[in-house]
Amino acid sequence: MGLADSLLAGYSSEEEGHESDAELQDADDGQLSLQQLISVPDLSLITDIRKYSHILPRVNEFVEKLRYYEKQDSKSEDNLLQHANDLLDDLNEEIGKVYSFITVHYKPVWPELDDLLRNPYNYARTVRIVGDNPSKLIDGPELFEQYLRKDEILGLTVSASVLRQSSHSHHLDQHHLKLISDACDLLLELEGCRTEIRNHVSCRAKSIAPNVTALVGPTVAAQFLSVYGLEGLCKVPSCNIPSMGVNRSSFMKGTAGVRNKGYLYYCDLVQSVPEDLRAKAVRMVAGKLILAARVDYSNARKSVSDDLFGMQMRQQLSEHLDKLASPPDARPIKPLPKPVDQKSKKRAGRRFRKQKEKMEMSDLEKAQNRMAFGEQEETKYDAFGEEIGMGMIGKLSARAIANRSRPQLSKAAASKLEKFSGNTSAATSKVAQLLDDEKIARKRQLELPEDAGRDRAKVPRTLPGAT
Repeated sequence: MGLADSLLAGYSSEEEGHESDAELQDADDGQLSLQQLISVPDLSLITDIRKYSHILPRVNEFVEKLRYYEKQDSKSEDNLLQHANDLLDDLNEEIGKVYSFITVHYKPVWPELDDLLRNPYNYARTVRIVGDNPSKLIDGPELFEQYLRKDEILGLTVSASVLRQSSHSHHLDQHHLKLISDACDLLLELEGCRTEIRNHVSCRAKSIAPNVTALVGPTVAAQFLSVYGLEGLCKVPSCNIPSMGVNRSSFMKGTAGVRNKGYLYYCDLVQSVPEDLRAKAVRMVAGKLILAARVDYSNARKSVSDDLFGMQMRQQLSEHLDKLASPPDARPIKPLPKPVDQKSKKRAGRRFRKQKEKMEMSDLEKAQNRMAFGEQEETKYDAFGEEIGMGMIGKLSARAIANRSRPQLSKAAASKLEKFSGNTSAATSKVAQLLDDEKIARKRQLELPEDAGRDRAKVPRTLPGAT
């Protein structure tokens, strides 16, 4: 390494040290957000966790404004519903950041707690009570019965017992424990503000669109009304409803940016059906939502406030979705038909008899199925290694194979075979003819001496000099 490299390395290390010091100084001054605070390794300079939540002053101010309008019973604030829905989205994101901060810094104490308690608010309540000693859950489980189910308490008790037996003990110092406890208090405070805002939004949504509220619930109705308003919602096609709110931030992991998981996906009607039927449920509810919005707009012009149509649509959709989710009806077992008592058809005749003769057992198979009493049978092994008994094959007098058991050829196959064999025997036909001629000539030679002798016997012999 040269002098220049060493100088550059020293400069970079000094620069990194200054950056880390600057981050800690910013954390001490409260300039970092909660998302950046999660990755800070040293929390010793952090004194108050509340000053890192930049949304908390806005939430408190808006809650005070809501309380003021509720006391005055004023309806002059037209954009209040839209502001409330925007603030609810920001609150969800802020609650997710606080929950991530708690889980990251509390995981060394109880690694399995975030898997056992999926609800962020129950997680924060449990951390506040337990602290850095999970054995408190075993000693006093009645403290958790107010907000936890019995199966959840049982799972936590088993996990705490396993931690105690494995001698896993990670105690935090008082400063870190206080920061985690303050973060739990902040999360519960944000949840309380969110509940109050949602209650106000629900009341306002029910007064503006009672049928839409009766169909999809006050929270989802307020979200749709804050985007378009009642008149604008009537003009939106139902095919665009499922995608509304898809790209909005949410602290629920894995839901941002997913197709057709918008505002309508999280209404209670859609969430009540299994996962594989929710896409169909969203389309069904979207069509009825537009109808309910048009009914509300028509009733508002007539100064009529009635949610009868929304309740009827909700009842119809609920019954239809229950029918879709129910298992199919079991097919009744069809009994066999009553047999008809009639005589069986017995085939006979020359044609059927010949067919049976072709398929009958040969003499060789009959001999194989026979065994001599008290004698060992001869066997052989086939290609698969299985032993096959030979029976009485070769020990009985063999008979000629019957013509009916021989392989039979059809007339067409026989003519083709004859044509094929005719071409091959053309070359040998002359040789055969010559052999036949030779046989005939030899036969004639054998016959000619006998004929000549017979002719000579017929001529009478005369003695010389006789007259």
